[in-house]
Amino acid sequence: MNDASAPPPAPTTVAQALAHAQAIGLARIDAQLLLLHTLGRPDAGRAWLLAHDEDRLSAEEQQQQLRIDAREADCLCVREGLGDRGGSRRGSGG
Repeated sequence: MNDASAPPPAPTTVAQALAHAQAIGLARIDAQLLLLHTLGRPDAGRAWLLAHDEDRLSAEEQQQQLRIDAREADCLCVREGLGDRGGSRRGSGG
C-alpha cells in the first residue's frame, strides 16, 4: 500500500536535489544557487554542479536542502498568491 501522506525520499545526489527543487516550482537558477549554498560552495559556480551531478549528499546536506526547498516553495506560493510573477525576490523598484 502506498501512503500518500509520506514525504518523498530525500534526494541523495546533486542531480536529484536539483530535480527535486525544480519539481516543487523553484526556478533552475534559484535551485542551483541554493544547492551551492547547502554544499558550502557558494562561489564554486553553476558549472561545478554539472561536473559533480552524481556526487552524493550527506544526510545532513539532504535534510538541509529539503528544508531550504520547502521554505522557498512556501515563499513562491505566497508571491504567486499576491500576484508577484516577475520572479524578483527583492522587488524591482519600478
